[in-house]
This record gives sequence, C-alpha cells and structure tokens, in this order.
Amino acid sequence: MFGIGAIAGLGASRWSAEPLPETSIPLSSTLGPSRLPQPLLLNGRPHLDPLPKFEEVWHCQVAVISGSLGGVAAAAHAMATGATTCLIEVSPWLGGQISSQGVSALDESRRMRQANNLSPSWQRFHQLVKQQVVELPAWSPSGRSRSVADINSCWVGRLCFPPQAGAQAAEQLLSDTRPSAPESRWRTIVPPPWA
Repeated sequence: MFGIGAIAGLGASRWSAEPLPETSIPLSSTLGPSRLPQPLLLNGRPHLDPLPKFEEVWHCQVAVISGSLGGVAAAAHAMATGATTCLIEVSPWLGGQISSQGVSALDESRRMRQANNLSPSWQRFHQLVKQQVVELPAWSPSGRSRSVADINSCWVGRLCFPPQAGAQAAEQLLSDTRPSAPESRWRTIVPPPWA
C-alpha cells in the first residue's frame, strides 16, 4: 500500500510537468467491517459480490489508496504541490502503524537521529504528534487532559503515545496542508470511534 501512495505523491510533485488528468474514486459507506469479504483462496484478494452502489464520486488528480503513514505523507506532499488529492483508508484511523496497528512509537533509528538525517516533513510530523492532547483515565495521577510531550515515556523510541494521538496527528497534517489544494478529500471507510 505504501508503494501506491508514494508513487502517487511523487508523480504529483516531481515527474509531471503537465497537470495530471482527473481520476474518479467511487466511495460507499455501505462497505463496513461486517461486509468486508474473506479473501479468495486462489489469489488472496478480496472479492466484492455484489458490488456496493456508489453513494458519491470524488474527482481528483492524485488518488492515494491507503491511509497508512506513507499514504498520509504521499497525500500531504501531493496536496502541498497544489494537486487535488483523494485519500481513502479502509480502517477507522489514519496513520497505519502509529494508530490503527497499535504500535504507537515513531520508527527512528539511533543512527538517523545522531546524524540528524530526518527530513523537515518528518520533523514537522514529529512535532504534530507531540502537540496532540489526549484524555487519560480518571485515576491518572497527573490529570486527565495532557499533551503527548507531557506523557512521553517508553523504552521503544524517543516518542511514544496513545494510538488516538497518532491518528489525530495524521488528520491534522492533512488538514494543515489542505489550503494548498482546497478540493482535496480524505476519509476512512469505517468512521473512527470518536467521530
């Protein structure tokens, strides 16, 4: 899935001197988790039968089919170039490994940090995650509403956080970039629990 997002984002930002042709992505909210079919035994791909009826059609220049961290980054970079971008994710949360997969730590190697080999967009996203406010349980000794920067403490990486903070940061990255391509849209097929 990352490859699709990366290619779409790179195509919009580097390799296309001409405007990209519009692409239409039909969406259907009837495709909920209970209606997702089991993969076929022969090829491992899901099979939709009958096909859901389209409820709406999105028009865009760049289509990103994955709300993983790579898909969100590709969509944000495409939008930053002014390309009308559409992103669709099947899980309830954007962000992939930092949200819906429950691995709530940013994947940075020690060598990359020591060499300061982190892109400006990655550093910006790192700051977005740190700024997210999360609600802690009532029994928490340090209060209920806290920023990720205040509760960051783990052995896995230098920034650990609740999965909802990762999803909120991914959503904020797209929202902050949308003014460059105001017709851009994104959605998860299954709405997040807090929506």
